[in-house]
Amino acid sequence: MSSLGFRELWLLTCAFVIHHPDGRLRAIVSIHVDDCLGAGDLTCAPLWDGLKAQLMFGSWHSLLDGVKFLGRFIRQAPLPVGSVSIDLADYAKKVPLIEVSPGR
Repeated sequence: MSSLGFRELWLLTCAFVIHHPDGRLRAIVSIHVDDCLGAGDLTCAPLWDGLKAQLMFGSWHSLLDGVKFLGRFIRQAPLPVGSVSIDLADYAKKVPLIEVSPGR
């Protein structure tokens, strides 16, 4: 990651950021075991290519198509909007329902 210019966040391990020279955030990447999730601006294509060359696990998908990451379905709207939605519906179906009696 550092060879591409990313630096790991001190308070959020396994999260890496890279900034433009003027300080604006360029990209952020989170790695969990063998899953990687990244988001960035329109200048990031060379960064993604570099990551693909260095991180040889799994397959690569675009957030524009939607991806499942850590039990969540995540999708990004096309730029210039770029908003991100996170859906936990499938994950929530797997959480057991525990009934609690009144007064307990």
